[in-house]
Amino acid sequence: MNNSLLHYQIIGEGAPIVFLHGFLEDSSMWEDVKTAFPKHQLLLIDLPGHGESPSYNLEAYSMKFMAEKVDEIIKDRKIENPIVIGHSMGGYVGLELLKIRSLRRLILFNSNFWEDSEERIQNRNRVIEVVQKNKLVFLNEAIRNLFYVENDFTSRTIQDLIQKAKEINELDIIKSTKGLRDRLNNKEIVSTYSEKICVVQAENDPIIPSEYMEDALNQLTKKPKFYMIENSGHMSVWENLKATRRILTEIVS
Repeated sequence: MNNSLLHYQIIGEGAPIVFLHGFLEDSSMWEDVKTAFPKHQLLLIDLPGHGESPSYNLEAYSMKFMAEKVDEIIKDRKIENPIVIGHSMGGYVGLELLKIRSLRRLILFNSNFWEDSEERIQNRNRVIEVVQKNKLVFLNEAIRNLFYVENDFTSRTIQDLIQKAKEINELDIIKSTKGLRDRLNNKEIVSTYSEKICVVQAENDPIIPSEYMEDALNQLTKKPKFYMIENSGHMSVWENLKATRRILTEIVS
């Protein structure tokens, strides 16, 4: 089963862009973003255990493992030098992909490049315990906490995302959580490939606070390009779609 390809969709023709979603999401998150790139070939992938992709018989889904599964599709489709847009966990996967293949550009979209703190590791371990007992309790809290402001629109979106996430097997949530918890510090990679990497930060991201990102960027020997999405939490695709489309198209062009 570990040899099974991930589920993916290819749209259009032109210079290739690979879209990688985040934790508890799937490739449908790009529905209102993909139309901004009519002159590109788009590869939309469901990461392991998410969306329509299979589960794998592993203790954890490391970011490296996910990147290798993504690379299998890129090789299979004979795609050369793609742009990769990775949201949150998808950005971590993109950083591992950059270590094994040439990318034209990597966009870390509401993502980061450092390892979990001790406090965050403990939180991940608590997530594993909660999911084992009651997945729905975890999903209700976790997805709601990704948004900056809850209004009529975001409330509906939150409920839609919870319904989709309910389809993810408990074991796949746990395996992905372990992969997130154990991921590597990639500050050196970001410095080394700073000319290829762009960081897109949400102004009010509760998961990756702006001040954390600012401090981390200041520690780098070479800094990637930086863009800010205003009036948005972690889920900019829904919270500020207009700015998301504008910034991503600006980077890609």
